[in-house]
Amino acid sequence: SARKEATKALRLADNVLLSIIDNAESIVWVKDIAGQFLIVNRYTEKFIGRPRHELLGRTVFDLFPREFAEEYAANDRRVIECGEAITVEERIALADGDHTFLSVKFPLRDARGRLYAIGAICTDITDRKQAEIELMRFSQIFEHLGTPVVFIDHDFRYSTANPTYAAMFNRTPSELIGQKVVDILGEEAFAVVEPHLK
Repeated sequence: SARKEATKALRLADNVLLSIIDNAESIVWVKDIAGQFLIVNRYTEKFIGRPRHELLGRTVFDLFPREFAEEYAANDRRVIECGEAITVEERIALADGDHTFLSVKFPLRDARGRLYAIGAICTDITDRKQAEIELMRFSQIFEHLGTPVVFIDHDFRYSTANPTYAAMFNRTPSELIGQKVVDILGEEAFAVVEPHLK
């Protein structure tokens, strides 16, 4: 009776775990040491564009272009070699374009502590990476723009300024940040521009 209850509880725990994995909004998989997929969730099916039964038992070399497969396999080997979790950015080319994933890959061990598989949770950070690229482009334009540009907070302090603006006052941008506009412009000039800052 106790054994039956324990088996029942174990099955329930497995079902709960599989439900959580299957409903995660990230790619989740488990591979054996040879690199064959043992478990993949629905999100993985969606992103790769193939049903689960076509993924299980296959390796990344069966599913992806060699350039990407070699990168994934190398990261998997790092986990096996070091025996610890790693976090890496991995690229993938899909039908809707290139994606970047933040992948946490980790070892799975048996009761004796032997590493028998590796797991991964891979979160799509493509939008974040694109935002970082756009911000970098904006920063480069902002830094090299010949027109003076400045941002001022609600307390009329400089939050940022480009070099062209700072040079008008023989300052560097970092020297202006946090300073009151009135202290830089002077009270008379500030009185003229203040109505336009509200």
